[in-house]
Amino acid sequence: MLHIYTSRVQLSIVIQILGDIVAPPKSAWPKRSTDAWLSFHQVDRLIVAGNGQGVIDGRGESWWKLQGPRPTALRFSQCNALQVRGLKHRNSQQIHISINGCNGATISNLDIRAPAESPNTDGIDISASTHIRIHDCLVATGEAGGHDEVEGISITNSNFTRTENGVRIKTWQGGSGFAKNITFSGLTFVAADNPIIIDQHYCPHEKCADKIDVIVQLQPTAPMLMAKLVQCTHLSIALSTTRYLGPSTLIY
Repeated sequence: MLHIYTSRVQLSIVIQILGDIVAPPKSAWPKRSTDAWLSFHQVDRLIVAGNGQGVIDGRGESWWKLQGPRPTALRFSQCNALQVRGLKHRNSQQIHISINGCNGATISNLDIRAPAESPNTDGIDISASTHIRIHDCLVATGEAGGHDEVEGISITNSNFTRTENGVRIKTWQGGSGFAKNITFSGLTFVAADNPIIIDQHYCPHEKCADKIDVIVQLQPTAPMLMAKLVQCTHLSIALSTTRYLGPSTLIY
């Protein structure tokens, strides 16, 4: 595992990955921690670049059939003015890339792949972050990802191939917070089960208690203006809301 923590600095920190970084198999993983494999915390102006050569391979095959928690392959937390570009991500143990608590990030030219049957191998998950731009990426995983308070998210000119879910906004029942100023444009979905989902009744378990007080606000979202759908088996947009929501709560 690699964990980098640093105090706030003014200069950019550049990390170039020009070869393969390969995770240990599940049998060699330290039992005390399954939170994240590669982690950057409070590293402002960080640039992680692969120039189309760098590969991050989570070797997730040894994890996927097992019960219990699995690590995120690459996590950025509280990293402002972040840039991640030109990397190939393969077979994460669970989530490929997590963006949490970041203000201002550009994610570009990534190639993220895992088998369609790999469980919850989200491409990019975003939470508690603002002003995030994702463009010119290819995602072909078991679940493509994306969700807490998020604002100013732009996902453009990217491909999603054989994903369970393409781009998704999901909120828990009884949750609070907001998701606003989110734009999806120039997206291509190839054989994606659920290309675009906005779900205010998210439940990852077999049964969740119904909660009336759903106060998460979804505001001007443009999910389909320039999206291209190819061989998609389900609805182009799935809107799933609780029966208690009215037009003033979900703005679409």
